[in-house]
Amino acid sequence: MCREILNDIPVKLVKPKYISDARKQLTKYAEGAKKVIETRTVSPESRKIVKWNVEDSFAWVRKQMNASYDDYVERLTHLKAQCQPHINEAASSSVESICKKIYNLSKEEARKLCQLSAKIWSDNLIHEVVSPPLTTERKVFCYPRLLGTPSPRLPNVVVNSTKDNTSLKYNEDTVNISTLHFYKLEHLYKLSCKDDPRNEHFTARLWCLLRRYQTYYGPRKNEGLSLQAALPVAVFECLNRVFGVTFECFASPLNCYYRQYCSAFADTDGYFGSRGSLLDFYPLSGSFEANPPFSEELMEAMVNHFEVSLIYIVIAYVFKCYKC
Repeated sequence: MCREILNDIPVKLVKPKYISDARKQLTKYAEGAKKVIETRTVSPESRKIVKWNVEDSFAWVRKQMNASYDDYVERLTHLKAQCQPHINEAASSSVESICKKIYNLSKEEARKLCQLSAKIWSDNLIHEVVSPPLTTERKVFCYPRLLGTPSPRLPNVVVNSTKDNTSLKYNEDTVNISTLHFYKLEHLYKLSCKDDPRNEHFTARLWCLLRRYQTYYGPRKNEGLSLQAALPVAVFECLNRVFGVTFECFASPLNCYYRQYCSAFADTDGYFGSRGSLLDFYPLSGSFEANPPFSEELMEAMVNHFEVSLIYIVIAYVFKCYKC
């Protein structure tokens, strides 16, 4: 997180669509870099390098009135490569302090949630089930991940559906989903959840799932879209036809194409077909599609986890602009 925040200082860069956007981003980055280096404590050499590159970029923008899109992108990439190490040096102490504060707050909230969960279990006379150690290893079918601990009584969730949208309301908290996705999740639930043949708990479990992902991605529209890229249906069909792929290593009940997949939250996603986290998944045969989120640490862990004897189709995105 610290590295990603530093990479977005002084401004978050995205791939520009038009020449005017590329020119604007170049100007904003130069202005932001100059402001950071002037207001932070840095070495004279770092301040000199950043200021020289910023002034050189401003002079280039004033002279090159007919520059092309690629010229602006190349200039911005060069400017960031020259300035970013010195900007990171200037802002690292503040960013590390903020990340540490976020970590401590998250740790405290996690502790409170554990205490609340323990109280709910106690009130419902539920005791944690401890799995016995495995004495012998054997091959088994790949089933969805289900909780070993029974669930307390689930609350009532009010569902309102229209042709295009469906809302699920618990108390005063409402989550929304397209009706098409609602039917898809209902189908996955029927295929995967064996402890609820009458779908009596479907709406409550769906509300929990949607609330979890809304909290993870953020409540605002289009928030969290840059965490992971999606593949078109034609690619999944081709992978299945050519390589026999039937499993996604990084998906969710909302965006999965195959009925078998790994996801981030086994406790809520398992009712809808998730096999849990990829890093806890050890298949012995099969063909798999891996389209990981944009996290270097997760990608490295994924590669170390893969077995060379299996078939993995890894989707990797090459970002030609604005390398760190």
